[in-house]
Amino acid sequence: MFVYNPTTNSPTYLTMPSQSVINGTISGYSFQWCAHRKSMLLYGGGDADPDRDNKPANYSNPYLIEYSPLTNNWARLTTSGPSPGPVIYHCMAAAYGGKKMVVFGGELYLEHPRGSIFILDIPTLTWTQGPDIDNSLGRSSAACTVAGDNFVVWGGKNKTSMLDSTVIFNIKDNAWTDTFVLPSSNNTGAIIGGVAAALVVLGLNNRGVLSFGWVHLKRMRMCGMVDHRTIMSTND
Repeated sequence: MFVYNPTTNSPTYLTMPSQSVINGTISGYSFQWCAHRKSMLLYGGGDADPDRDNKPANYSNPYLIEYSPLTNNWARLTTSGPSPGPVIYHCMAAAYGGKKMVVFGGELYLEHPRGSIFILDIPTLTWTQGPDIDNSLGRSSAACTVAGDNFVVWGGKNKTSMLDSTVIFNIKDNAWTDTFVLPSSNNTGAIIGGVAAALVVLGLNNRGVLSFGWVHLKRMRMCGMVDHRTIMSTND
């Protein structure tokens, strides 16, 4: 993992979590900045090299892992409630100033991409599960972001093909919807992406049309910013 300081124009290389924290070397995880905790949160992922780690090929990470840029330490957080489980190639985005974290889709070992959605309440570290989306719209390796009450998902893939459709979950109403409710501010936060794509809601133009930006992602997984530093991790 690299932490870049634009003030000094210098990157710092840091190791990913130790095996005592995460029990293996993983890929296919989500890594997201949480403003409420002022930390990066990592969830899910599967074993990137089972032979090297002496783990079975189906090993995946069911834990929520936190990286603190202030202490440079990794820690496994204890959560309660129905979690997404050991999922890989899911997408995760922060909502409401980092007080909620939304996890959608992805795959369990040897299963097809799913349409499950889970919301983590950050102050209490409690998971709740929302209603599944229709199976035909379930996906992995999708891009997602949050604007107001809207959790917006684009692209990804299902069990047979790549997708270019967009789905919206209203966090406040706890329901999937066809309607994008205009947030009070037209600004949005970070780009959140999977293997297939990355998505940011750019806002509304003067005709009230919702705009999306798209970036292809292959290796660089996630980014966050704290104290003018940019945090990025590689995820093959």
